[in-house]
Formats: sequence, C-alpha cells, structure tokens
Amino acid sequence: SRGWTTVTLRRFAAGAAVAAVATLGVLSSPEATRRVQSALGLTPGQTRYILRTRCMSDYVKAANPGFFREGTSVTGARLVRHNLGSPSFFLADEAGMEMTPVTIDMTGYEWDWEEGRFLIDLPTGTLDNEWGFALVNSAGEYFYEVGSGADAPLWGQTCRDLVRYDSPTDQWFNRLMSLEATDKIEYVFGSCDNTCPERNFMDWSDSQRALATQQVLENTPNEVGAEFTMYGYAGDGVCQFDILVPGHESATDTYAQNRLMHFAPADRRDYVHTNAKKDGAWEGEQTWPGAWPFGPKNDPSSKFEWRVKILLKETTMETFACSSWTDDSTCEVKSDRPYPFGWSPSDISGVQTAMGYEENYLRSDGQCDSYAKYP
Repeated sequence: SRGWTTVTLRRFAAGAAVAAVATLGVLSSPEATRRVQSALGLTPGQTRYILRTRCMSDYVKAANPGFFREGTSVTGARLVRHNLGSPSFFLADEAGMEMTPVTIDMTGYEWDWEEGRFLIDLPTGTLDNEWGFALVNSAGEYFYEVGSGADAPLWGQTCRDLVRYDSPTDQWFNRLMSLEATDKIEYVFGSCDNTCPERNFMDWSDSQRALATQQVLENTPNEVGAEFTMYGYAGDGVCQFDILVPGHESATDTYAQNRLMHFAPADRRDYVHTNAKKDGAWEGEQTWPGAWPFGPKNDPSSKFEWRVKILLKETTMETFACSSWTDDSTCEVKSDRPYPFGWSPSDISGVQTAMGYEENYLRSDGQCDSYAKYP
C-alpha cells in the first residue's frame, strides 16, 4: 500500500485547470458587503472557511475506509492548498492551516446545533489557487477530499468550484479559489453541498437539545421572521414560559419583569391561555380556541410529541400548536394577535421557563427544550 507521503506527492501535481467551469457572481456595494459580513460575524478583509462532516456520505467514507476504522475518530481538519507560483503542494501539516472545532451556533445564520464542524478565518487572498480540505483522525492520519484516484472523493465530481488538471497519465480534481466567495466558503467534506440537511429531532442527543436550549436563552430571537419553538413529550408535562421585554425587574421576584407573552397551559381546566404584563399590570387573558392540544393528560408514560411554535411577524405574533416535533402539517394556528402595549420584536430581551400551574396534572420542571430559527 502507498504511504501518505507518496500519495501526497502523486495526487497533487501542479498545473493550470483545463476543465470548463461556470460561476455566478453578485455585485454589491461596499456598505452592503460590510452589513452581510457583520451579520455573519465576519471581519472585513477576512475569509471564513467552514467545513461540515456530520452528513458525510457513505460514498465519501468508502473512499478511505481505513481512515474510519474501528477505534479511530475524526479529531481535526485542515486547509490544503497550492498557491500560484508556490513549490508547496497541498501540505496537510502546513502552519496556520489548522481549523478550529465549532460547538456553538455561529451568530444565528444556522439554527441546527451541529457537531463535526470546523472553522478558520484567514486574510482574504491567503489561498489564491487550487485548494481543498483534509481531515485528521485520532491516529494522526490525513484524508484528502481533493486530488486523484478513488481515494479522493471529489475525483470526477462536477461541483461548481472544481477544476480538473490533466497530465498524460492522470487527472486531478481540486477546488479553485477564483470560483469561491470571498467572505464565507462553506462545504460538506468531499461534497458539492454547502450545508447538511436539518435533522429530525429524534436524532438529537440530550446534550444537543440542552445546548440548543441554552443558545435560545443567550441569543433569544428578536427579529421579524424569527421563530421560537418549545417542545417535549406529553408525559413530561408542558412548560409555562415567558417572552421578556426590559422593565419592572425585581431583585427578589424572578417573574416580576415585563412580559410580551406569558404562556400558561392548564390541562386540568382543558385550556391554554396567554397574557402580557407591563409595569405590573396584566393585559388580560387570551384563551386559545379548542380543547387541550398537547396529547394525553395525566399519563407520565406518554411519548406524544407536542410543540409550540411562535412566529415573529411585522405587526403580529402568530402562535401554533403542533402534535409533532418535525411535521408542520400537524400545526394549527391558535392566535395571530398584534403585539401588546405597542411592543415589537426588537423589544424582546429574553425568554424564561417556569414551573407548571397547579391546574396541570403533570407539572413540568421548567426545563422544556427549545430552539430558534433566525431570519
């Protein structure tokens, strides 16, 4: 079998790309570009590279099964490059090319907490020619997505950013910087795809749910078009929760502050009502139409899925009750009311969950899971 040094030297021969390529471009003003970069958490003059590995296909893994053998795991990722005029070809251990694992939501432009992501920010132009990603496993081995041969999963692919170099005896497929964006470059390893599909909630681990919930608490959505969702099983009870706005805080009463929405489920009384509070005064209860929408009552063993979804619109806040974590066809609009007290989405400062009322058969512990989608 070939050693990694031999593979590296053979697979990444230099040369001009001869494959026909096409690209789409968007022109924008410097100020528009700056706003986009700011929204993505980018620094002007920097290019962000994001690599995703969670949804690597079986085809990609089959290109190098030994890399994924039992007892090993992916521990890192690196950029590999051949810059114009450089004698250096795709060195996986090149200084300054190591990517950082990402374990948090990146400023809201993706909502799904996702393991297996890596990131690096570099001055724009650091890479100027052929390039790609390489994974590192716990045995210290490298797996290149670009190059030649069956062990390069991008070989023979038709991604919009790929170029092919032909020699008398071989072909190489590499990504090309002139076909990439200059602010954010994002791919699934060994793939043309930029992102992984959203996952079914059933595939989320407890730690992932907890992290997504924590992100909502730390970065509560407060923009038009954002969604806030709380979900759980009927057998665990249904949380109260509050959407908060600044004002009327108290050092001794956690629940004294102003609330754009106080969500209060009461299954013993067979209803859900909401309310709002400003400076100690309640707006008045609003009761959802219909009976209790969240599955069996007083059955701690129930795995009936319930979900509350709130959509922040321009002038109204739309609420839904759903009987599935993932199937929006089960969602029923329960209210679509103007924001109380003249508030708007931008006034929202946070959310909090609370113990269930005595009117609930199963009092939630206040730890219901939640997530947010940001526009």
